[in-house]
Amino acid sequence: MEDVTFTLILVAMDAVNPTILKTTIEAIPVLTEENFLAWKTQITALFKLGGLKDKIIDGEPALDDVDNTILCAIILAKLLTTTHKNVVTSTNEENAQLLWKSILKRFISNEPLNRARVYNSFASFIFEPSNIEKFITEITHSKDGEDIKPDVLIDHLEIHLNKLRVSEGSKSASIESAMFTSDDTLCSPGYHNPRSKTHIKDNCWKIYPEKKEAYLKKTQGSNMKPKKE
Repeated sequence: MEDVTFTLILVAMDAVNPTILKTTIEAIPVLTEENFLAWKTQITALFKLGGLKDKIIDGEPALDDVDNTILCAIILAKLLTTTHKNVVTSTNEENAQLLWKSILKRFISNEPLNRARVYNSFASFIFEPSNIEKFITEITHSKDGEDIKPDVLIDHLEIHLNKLRVSEGSKSASIESAMFTSDDTLCSPGYHNPRSKTHIKDNCWKIYPEKKEAYLKKTQGSNMKPKKE
């Protein structure tokens, strides 16, 4: 299939160095669900080499029949079977510009289905508070890294942050509980006793001494008011 395609290209693009053209085509990987960025870079180089880049990317003007046939053959030959099922239809299989548009829609559009696909891939990364550098490396070196939009990244980090807060909250509660015996209801500096029956953690003077000061000032002020005769 590739030999036939290359022969057709040589006929249509006789001004292009055959060796360079052949090398460029062979360098294009088969498009899978994981290597879009590399595939896009290589096949765009072919479009540019043939002087067709702007027409493909802009979608207009229409390609002439020979160029369209050649590019369709190349694109279809460089698709994995599963990827082929997701981007090729009876409408675009004979139109290189529509094929290109369909591929972009599949891999870099902001449509809900595509965002969900990328997010599911991104969600597989494990966030470890003790090894943030590893998490960043996995993201920046992801095969789908080019698809991770800032808003998706923020959403994902917020989920990890919430999990971390819950985890840290549980640890804090465990530490506080361990510090006090079942009979002790008093708090200690910096820690609220969860067994206290007189106040909640948000009002604990041992954690928030400024609240104690505010309370004392308020009560002292009210006691100093002159009594009416």
